[in-house]
Amino acid sequence: MSPPKIFTLLIFLANTAVSVSHGFEVSISNNLGVNTKLTVHCKNNAEDLGSHVLENDGEFKWDFSIGTGTPVNYYCDLASGSIGGQFNLFDENRDVARCGGQTCFWRVLGDGIYLFIKANNDYEKQFHW
Repeated sequence: MSPPKIFTLLIFLANTAVSVSHGFEVSISNNLGVNTKLTVHCKNNAEDLGSHVLENDGEFKWDFSIGTGTPVNYYCDLASGSIGGQFNLFDENRDVARCGGQTCFWRVLGDGIYLFIKANNDYEKQFHW
């Protein structure tokens, strides 16, 4: 192979090796019970997703890119009546593997916030109110 072709091939391989980011999704479901609304407000350092009010069994979800070089974190304020708090509902270093590589599914219940752990095929409590 001639030197110009090798050089072109190396540039192509270098550019494709850098592009390893892919899409990821987070989903939050209100499972607090009938007539119990959940207010969700999520953000990271670069993006504010706004405030959303979820009815019972309502869902809020969003997608974003991971693997971009800077780990992604989203913090969410969750509130319903007298309960509430701020929770780190996505930490790229912590959650990609345990969520199964594409989506983190969160359920908000009266006793805390649960995450679907792919390896266990079940929801597990991650945060208490």
